[in-house]
Amino acid sequence: MAKKRLIIKHRWALGDTVLLTGLIRDIHLAYPGEYETKVSTNFTNVWWNNPYLTDFPETEANKPLKIEVGWGDAIKWNAYARYGNRREMKHILAWYHYDFERKTGLKVPVTDPKPDLHLSADERKRRLGGRYWVVVSGGKLDLTTKHWHAHRMQEVVDKLSLLGIHCVQVGAVCSNHIHPPLQNVTNMLGKTENARDLWNLILHSEGVICGVTGPMHIAAAFDKPCVVYAGGREEPWFEAYVDNFKAFGPSARPVKVPHKFLHTIGLLDCCDKQGCWKKRTVPLDPQDLTTKSYTLCRQPVRPSSSHPVAKCQDLITSDHIVEAVMEYYDENVLPPIGKPKKIATNPDLKVEAESIFIPKVDLVEVESAKVTTTSASATSEQSLGLLREPSVTEKAQQPYQQHHPKEIANIRTAPVKRKFEFMDNEIIGGKFTAFVLCYGPHTELARKCISSLCATLPPDRLDLRVATNQVPEATIDYLKSMPITKIYRNSENRFKYPVMREMFYDVNNSINTKYLLWFDDDTWVVQPHWVDDLCMNIVNNHHYGFRMYGNLMYHDLKIYANNGNNPGSWFKQAPWHRNKDFRVKGSQHEAANGSVIDFAVGWCWALEVEAMRKADIPDARLGHNGGDITIGEQIHQAGYQIKQWNRGKKLVACPSRQQGGRRGYSEKFPWDPER
Repeated sequence: MAKKRLIIKHRWALGDTVLLTGLIRDIHLAYPGEYETKVSTNFTNVWWNNPYLTDFPETEANKPLKIEVGWGDAIKWNAYARYGNRREMKHILAWYHYDFERKTGLKVPVTDPKPDLHLSADERKRRLGGRYWVVVSGGKLDLTTKHWHAHRMQEVVDKLSLLGIHCVQVGAVCSNHIHPPLQNVTNMLGKTENARDLWNLILHSEGVICGVTGPMHIAAAFDKPCVVYAGGREEPWFEAYVDNFKAFGPSARPVKVPHKFLHTIGLLDCCDKQGCWKKRTVPLDPQDLTTKSYTLCRQPVRPSSSHPVAKCQDLITSDHIVEAVMEYYDENVLPPIGKPKKIATNPDLKVEAESIFIPKVDLVEVESAKVTTTSASATSEQSLGLLREPSVTEKAQQPYQQHHPKEIANIRTAPVKRKFEFMDNEIIGGKFTAFVLCYGPHTELARKCISSLCATLPPDRLDLRVATNQVPEATIDYLKSMPITKIYRNSENRFKYPVMREMFYDVNNSINTKYLLWFDDDTWVVQPHWVDDLCMNIVNNHHYGFRMYGNLMYHDLKIYANNGNNPGSWFKQAPWHRNKDFRVKGSQHEAANGSVIDFAVGWCWALEVEAMRKADIPDARLGHNGGDITIGEQIHQAGYQIKQWNRGKKLVACPSRQQGGRRGYSEKFPWDPER
């Protein structure tokens, strides 16, 4: 009987490809003799000598099943796999197995909590003699939040040198990589362009010091110690090669050599319960200030004499790294360098699962003198030196690859001068009232939102009103510096829609324009001509009954109609309800069995003030969630329509949930029977 065939696809970075090897191994261990497997990935040399792969032709008679696997959903779900209503911590290596099972129905348990790499006998021969640690300083430019201070890595190298430990610096020499060269190291930058050369260096090393990157996974594959300056970007159970979280699953063997994973989850408000998954620490190109600004670190640290790093990385000192390295010797994981001796005072560097939601470590500043004054002599079978040349031509670093690029300036431009002809149409009345709600300790978000509004609408065209829920004084100070008509200040979080209703029906400050705008504080203007586009839409569609404009979506109440529940009754009990039926899914017709509500997503929309009052928007029963859907039905019951505007966030943008949107409090919809 012919074996079934699989082609598994994955097109991400080196570390991701290395991780995929664990899935390939475990498929064949779970189903011995049943499958022939090929892969379609980047870094094809990762698969050389792999005993589980077969090169087969794709024929109609035995057509292979093609599956693309990855871990993208881990970002959305905070590195928790979902099994119905149950959540489970899942390591990134095990996530490939989880994703494969979701897409094929084939259960493949993790057998060994590490990648599966295969070097030939010749490839295993030492490239460097002596004892050394491999270090990575810098990394890819698209993920600078993973980078640590280059000067602190130099401190680590120097302190370890005094203890008799030599370091070898590695890194790719590519246009999108930055690796500041270190002193007092063996420089192998550009000499591991064949990934297998890098494997060799790690295989024969004492251990690896790096961020969350490929060498960490390679170290795990060869059971090597690894100290990871992780910061707060990613959850520790998702990346750390430790057994604390049981994130590899019940079938996996124990981790042979646990890593020292130095994370800061729980220490900052931007990574208080989960990783932030931000990409760049500071803007490096114009897109970082516009369409990609949601990927920027919220708390960058900008030393005057060094490159910027994320604050979560700044909390990690060189002594934390040195202490973690020396623990491997003190714990007899590695043979001693001279006489084993505790050299730092911080006892709490190991990852501990103190809480399923916030695994914490304490990072305490350690006096550098307690490390630098200690010395020991190394014992080595061989003196350190290059024994074999690179297997491919080495590449030299270009000057620009040796320094972190400078942060680009956010050039302040004067408001764009326009005639605003469409605003003077009698349907609009020449001016908008804009409402913004600011929440929590996010002054930069408020600044970005409100500044973008004020830069694209002159004061004589804008009546700006801002409410705050539980914001710091820094936000209030900024708001006082802006041309705002009124600030509604709330020391507690009163939630979105009660505050919105207070603003809309303020008897002492009634709305005097024909149209109002709503902006959540994590919303910002992308295109300066957004207001021209909005006004043109309002004028051209007014006579067709459109009164609301935003990113149009729909909500089907049927998903809440289980076990005899009637979610529509919550809407029908409202005083604004006019007995109009809901829409039928798949058509624009209303019917007694209809269940669909059209609505504009709640982070940015425009609404006629007269329609707002007629429909009694927002519903007085609302709290924090479900308001945009309810407003959609209020518009419908009042006899008006919602027009699609700002499709694809091309004019006004906001982050999605997985990009950091939807902060703070959340609740079930008021028509949810499980509320």
